[in-house]
Amino acid sequence: MYITSVRARGFADLDDFTAGDLGRVVTIAGPTPQTTALGDAVQLAFAALSPVALLDLLQRWDLGTLEQPPEVLGEPFPDQAVWVDAGAARAIVGPDRTLQVEVDLHLDPPLYGELRRQAAREPRLVTALASGGQLRLGVGALFNRSLDAVALSIDRLAVGDVPISEADRARWADRLLRRVAERLHRFRPVATGAQAALAALTSRDRLDAYQAWSEALLPDGPRLRVVAGPGGKTGILADERPLARWGRRVQEQAALASAIHLESADILWAETELDDFAAAVEGASSPLEQVFVVRTNGALTVESVDRPQRPTTPLPTTLRTTPAPSPTATA
Repeated sequence: MYITSVRARGFADLDDFTAGDLGRVVTIAGPTPQTTALGDAVQLAFAALSPVALLDLLQRWDLGTLEQPPEVLGEPFPDQAVWVDAGAARAIVGPDRTLQVEVDLHLDPPLYGELRRQAAREPRLVTALASGGQLRLGVGALFNRSLDAVALSIDRLAVGDVPISEADRARWADRLLRRVAERLHRFRPVATGAQAALAALTSRDRLDAYQAWSEALLPDGPRLRVVAGPGGKTGILADERPLARWGRRVQEQAALASAIHLESADILWAETELDDFAAAVEGASSPLEQVFVVRTNGALTVESVDRPQRPTTPLPTTLRTTPAPSPTATA
């Protein structure tokens, strides 16, 4: 699965931006606050489908503290989150307090096959699938006035131009969305990937992924190996030397190799000057379907366009009262 177009609206650093005809490797000129906001928008589209993914995004935004992390409510899709400190949210959301993201997704064969099975019961889907069967997903996030809570909503879901109704969602589309939620990974250079490597090594089904990660830096770099150290601490050896002894660039290469081979995602967002991503998306056995790379010589420039008129109607959702660490104000 990969993204063919994305639109982001309402971010403090990206008021309105659209990019279409996206390929398998998308290079973006940056990093800038605008490219970070675009990465936030892409991540929000998937985070609205998973409480775990939403918590990861809120923590990336520095909402909450170590003692009181954000609280995410709602299953299977999150509908609200609250946190204790409103200050960080001011750097995320614009004056409307509303973030809106829409993505078009080209589905992989397993997900497309799910739609084909539903088309046998839903004649409306037959035409949509004949025209390509892209899944259009629109999500929204409405912050309250005190900026210590947010309400999430799935605002649009369609196959091609055929909207999926609430009844269809309840019967089969929600299962599809839960599978979509796992398809994005956002690279963190500070993460070594040791835990992911250990999980792959000890999984009967992930040994091929572990082997690919182990050899990812060859032939010019070291071979990687995960080890258990004192006290059960997991570490990585590179040519049998601690990874930290190799310096920053090799550590970043190892972390990126973990993101590519061990995270089980289709789409990777990475801010890095490393540029050898073609092999990661080419071929039937490639570990990824799409990579967004933010680097100084990127081709796509991310800039807002002026919106002549801001929306005056908030998202169709309200924040509910909950025993959170901070009082929840109504939107």
